[in-house]
Amino acid sequence: MKHFLNKSYDLTVLSRYKTFNIMKPLKVLFFIVAFGTTISCTDNSLDNPEDMECLLARYRGSYCSANERLEYIEFLQPSKLASQFSSDNSDSIVYAAAVLDLPAFVLKTDTSFIIKVRRDLMRESTIKINTCPAIFSKMNILVCDEILQQPCQIISK
Repeated sequence: MKHFLNKSYDLTVLSRYKTFNIMKPLKVLFFIVAFGTTISCTDNSLDNPEDMECLLARYRGSYCSANERLEYIEFLQPSKLASQFSSDNSDSIVYAAAVLDLPAFVLKTDTSFIIKVRRDLMRESTIKINTCPAIFSKMNILVCDEILQQPCQIISK
């Protein structure tokens, strides 16, 4: 025991060695997380302007009963994301969609507003429609990102 106490150890070298062993895996982990986050952010459907539109719309009412609340809106201008139907009263085309996440303040029949919508296929695949009145056809499901006060433009990258 006396021999052990008299022997001097260089603790700074020992502590540096232990710190180095801990820091190296942490640096690697940090790099992987940072790189993964960068890739996931650049490959996000929210950033794809082709899957997003900013349109004048009119609230028409609730859509079909489903596991998430869906609202029926008509777009007052052409939309590539909306479903297209021919109008019963004229030869015009109606652009309509079932919309998720529509805020409560626009849920009044015939309310007009400017909406930023996008198509989210992953979220759309989780929607389970229970019952649907015969007056509704199957239509595209869009996600409301924002209700705007002024017209906007989606800028292509």
